Amino acid sequence: MALIFILSAQPKLPPLPGLGCLEQTNWFDKVKHAAAYAVLGALLWRALAGAYRKWIVAALVVGISALYGVTDEYHQKFVPNRTCDICDLIADTAGAALAVVIVGKMMSRRKSCLDSKGNSDS
Repeated sequence: MALIFILSAQPKLPPLPGLGCLEQTNWFDKVKHAAAYAVLGALLWRALAGAYRKWIVAALVVGISALYGVTDEYHQKFVPNRTCDICDLIADTAGAALAVVIVGKMMSRRKSCLDSKGNSDS
């Protein structure tokens, strides 16, 4: 969350190396938002996994990420050359939801692999 806050406090983000042509398109900004919040979502999943049922963890990850996205967009209203954009919030939430799907599938596969290894030893 701290990294997202630091990046959103920059009046203009530095271009990513080798992606100059993509930086000119507006949709790439949404991809960056989704990627950042996918990482946040995966980290939140890891922090909350095991404490609650899977569906509760999924709801918490998306909810916390979306709530943080709201505060991040509000914060950007006060940063020069930055704007508060509902489309950014949608990209943020979509990135967190994507992380829930990917990490959830990975954890399910891992659990089924561990279960099958445990059952084959019997």
